[in-house]
Amino acid sequence: MREAAKAREILDGVVQVYLPLPMRPSIVNVYLVRAGDRWTLIDTGMNTEDSVAAFRSALDEIGIDPQAIGRLVATHHHVDHFGTSAPYRELAHAEVYTHPLEAQAAAAIAQIPAEN
Repeated sequence: MREAAKAREILDGVVQVYLPLPMRPSIVNVYLVRAGDRWTLIDTGMNTEDSVAAFRSALDEIGIDPQAIGRLVATHHHVDHFGTSAPYRELAHAEVYTHPLEAQAAAAIAQIPAEN
């Protein structure tokens, strides 16, 4: 089932995006934070067709070019929070950041070396 994009600016330059999950809880929140002409995506959601489609729809709705996402930040390595990091990293050529204690697990999900 395709979910409609659900995005709202909660502060100037901070956008909350609701992405669907195929389980309970049924959504996960990710955040876009503007810094100049670039955006940081905090968490990426789960790597499902519905989640990716909802995120792309949200970007269209709020007028953000995916190439403007320069950084991905993982709050933690759970697949529902950082599962789409590899395709988004490839799409936007974004840098990936996480806490050092999460780096090994996040690197496996993001398919990047842990030291990056």
